[in-house]
Amino acid sequence: MTNSEIYEKILSIKGSDKALKAWTLKDLCILILGNMFTYTGLPDSISEEFIERFLILNGSAAFWKLDNPADELNGELIVSIGGEAERPDVYGVGTSYIASTFNGYVKTLKPHDSGVIGYNNSLHTSDIPFINQIVELMTEILTSLKTNVIYSRLKPIFKVTNDTEKQAVIQAFKNIKDDLEPIQITSRNVMAEELEGQETIKVLDITDVKNADKLQYIMKAADDVIRWFFTYYAGQAIQGNSKLAQQTVDEVQGTTSTSFILPNDRLKMRRKWVEECNKIFGTEITVDFSDAWKTESLKYKAEADINDNGTLEELEEVQEEVTEPEAAEPAEPDDEKDKKEGEENE
Repeated sequence: MTNSEIYEKILSIKGSDKALKAWTLKDLCILILGNMFTYTGLPDSISEEFIERFLILNGSAAFWKLDNPADELNGELIVSIGGEAERPDVYGVGTSYIASTFNGYVKTLKPHDSGVIGYNNSLHTSDIPFINQIVELMTEILTSLKTNVIYSRLKPIFKVTNDTEKQAVIQAFKNIKDDLEPIQITSRNVMAEELEGQETIKVLDITDVKNADKLQYIMKAADDVIRWFFTYYAGQAIQGNSKLAQQTVDEVQGTTSTSFILPNDRLKMRRKWVEECNKIFGTEITVDFSDAWKTESLKYKAEADINDNGTLEELEEVQEEVTEPEAAEPAEPDDEKDKKEGEENE
């Protein structure tokens, strides 16, 4: 089933609005994380987009050579999902890996031999549990936002006593919308009630336009969740407006350093993966941060003053040197000065 077919199916389900929000937000999170890295030197049989998709969704993936004569990629190096199997080693990692393709081919691989297993992070876990939490929060926030937008509309309900009043009210609102002249209601009931000091046309308000100012709090909650995802998981230190007071430089720089804990861990595992692949299969694959993350990485390294070899350089305070003027020689007494001038004349 294609994505468009899934979309149409969700729309056809009663009450599917929240499910559609969740599905869209989940795809968005996967798309953002899937663009964190870029690969070079990949063989034509491997697509970069599937590498990241498999790691994000499954937590692990494998490089291996397909040996299925019925497949056009037979003998080519491919990437696929799978799972650890058989007896684990002393660290609890499976000693074999069952790889499977989406067209139904399954093969048991021996790590470091017939296949190279890569992991999404040092915990060997998928991103989906965390993404699901973000999606759940954002779905509820968007639902609240939509509900409050509807509730804050001006939607009065008029109680009229006859068709004349009904049509007059309808025409009055039409005139307001079209910027036309006011109309005159000629109902006898209206005139009589007005003369007797009674309320002419009763209005029932089931909405409250004043609640529109509460939308800012819902938007604030959405902003916090988005910043949480980008800053502490995706590696993009968004400063936003979560804190009403001005942030200090130390607070901003501290957020940048924190935001790169997970991306650095992810990059380390991917580099380890492609290095082993190059060694076993003779490829020349490299992986690094993509442009957006590389820019943030350079900022992070500049703020922390990290050298090319990964060591932290001590920040030195540069002080301005103040040069004191040389002290002037004391003036000679007048008698000594006259004596010295006399000796020079002789």
